[in-house]
Amino acid sequence: MKSISEDEAKYLLLLTLEAQERARKKLLDFILYTFPEYDVNFHHKISCEILQRFIFGDIDRLIFQSPPRHGKTEIVSRRLPAFIFGNDPDTSIISASYSAKLAMKTTTDIQRIMETPEYRELFPGVRLGGYRSKEEGTYTKTQGMFEIVKHKGIYASSGVGGSGGGYGAKIFIIDDPIKNRKEAESLTYRNAVWDWYCSIAQTRLEKDGKILITTTRWHEDDLVGRLEKRQREGGDKWTKISFSAIKEDKPSELDPRKPGQPLWPNKYSLKVLEQRRINIGTYNWLSLYQQRPGAIGGNMIQGAWFKRYKHLPEAKLDKYGMLLPIFDRIIQSWDMTFKEGESNDFIVGQAWGQLGADFYLLEQARGKWSFKQSLGEVERFTWNVAKKYQASSAVLIEDKANGPAIISMLREKVPGILPVSPTANKSVRVIEVSPCIEAGNVFIPDESIAGWVNDLVAECEAFPNSANDDQVDAMTQALWYLRGRGGQGLKIGVI
Repeated sequence: MKSISEDEAKYLLLLTLEAQERARKKLLDFILYTFPEYDVNFHHKISCEILQRFIFGDIDRLIFQSPPRHGKTEIVSRRLPAFIFGNDPDTSIISASYSAKLAMKTTTDIQRIMETPEYRELFPGVRLGGYRSKEEGTYTKTQGMFEIVKHKGIYASSGVGGSGGGYGAKIFIIDDPIKNRKEAESLTYRNAVWDWYCSIAQTRLEKDGKILITTTRWHEDDLVGRLEKRQREGGDKWTKISFSAIKEDKPSELDPRKPGQPLWPNKYSLKVLEQRRINIGTYNWLSLYQQRPGAIGGNMIQGAWFKRYKHLPEAKLDKYGMLLPIFDRIIQSWDMTFKEGESNDFIVGQAWGQLGADFYLLEQARGKWSFKQSLGEVERFTWNVAKKYQASSAVLIEDKANGPAIISMLREKVPGILPVSPTANKSVRVIEVSPCIEAGNVFIPDESIAGWVNDLVAECEAFPNSANDDQVDAMTQALWYLRGRGGQGLKIGVI
């Protein structure tokens, strides 16, 4: 190994000292010094510049939005608190996320960063607690909080809804307050997050305290949506950094991309993002990846997404000359939610056939029937489907309202009844199956052979603001089952 000269050694030392000095003052340099392999994209540089102003400058209310897996957690949740303590070991930070478990994981990550040799080189006087000595006293270091030795600095974390240990905060970081689509679509949960923000997060702030919200958008009425509304009404003024996965508008100082360009091409190419859009559906794409959630109704399911058929696929002969079934399987799906005497309630039964990755709506029965009439319609429909398609079928019936009574009365007459229990609200179930509709895997009859199909499409496009949603309920129940019962939304019971 070639030795270096004394002058070269001095020069390398000078470069190291200069890099350390920059890392003490600039967030991006700090990230690269403690995490040299971090793949820095333009949006990370811009984010660090704005965060620099949040730490040292004129911004005290900041919203940071970007798509999933685009680097915001590493910068904001992990590196930023460590950098802040290096510059001000007497500050107090409270951090909250959608779960206490995730908050504790983040706390541990920050501790590990602050205990690396690189961090100690930059900030030798900033040490974590976790031990006791006669000279220095006792300083706490747990999964939920830690203190800075010989300083007033403290970091406390909790799940959204928690108190943050009852500490005051000079900086309050809210990191992804919503976990998933089920929470996002729940008005009860959104209200709970808002109440927590108003009654706990706000009241924990010290004088001149700052709030940073880093999130991926889920819903127009999520925490960010409500804060923006409150701002329009005269509340706190927020600075917002928002990056879409694919650029839609003209270039700007914060986002110089041209329309159609991906945000982080080294990690997610345009081809990958377009495939992701197809896989998750428009509603999820617009909110999670483009940061512009829309109002429910009109874009959850679009009528143009359905494929239409005038003729079903033809059956084929096997090598022995026997006629093969047209479909891999056929099922029925029934929405039985009604109350006697209420004219707005419909009973709906649908027959669906699966052929590979495609799903065909074959038959539909819909009417305002009494309990006794409903029993007869289910039995009649089941035997007609079996006769017409030469196949038996699973019969999905929602196990609530009149469902249990229907199931009990029919199980001796109709084979294959499966009770189905919802585990998420209707909007979540629609969002879950909408990608396969948008991808062109769902076929419905052409109106020339099924006049009722236009009512179905109209109901889908207006959901959940339509007068009825019985056809949508039957459809989502069927598609969920045919897709392999994956994801959240429903579960199959036993009789």
